[in-house]
Amino acid sequence: MTHDEYLARDATGLAEMVREGDVTPVELLEIALTRVAKLNPTLNAVVRPMEDDARRDAARPPSGLFAGVPFLA
Repeated sequence: MTHDEYLARDATGLAEMVREGDVTPVELLEIALTRVAKLNPTLNAVVRPMEDDARRDAARPPSGLFAGVPFLA
């Protein structure tokens, strides 16, 4: 998946891709982390990056409606 493909979809579309096996949660996470690294110096939106925790969680089998879709809290 490219960054443009990632940006063209909402969370529902990304979750559908995970369910259909078109992309893995790890792939989505890596794209999201790349976006955070690029944009956060300007936005200062992510105060406490938890990349290791996110990678660990993304490696688990997905379950739930938005399983495998990265998000910020």
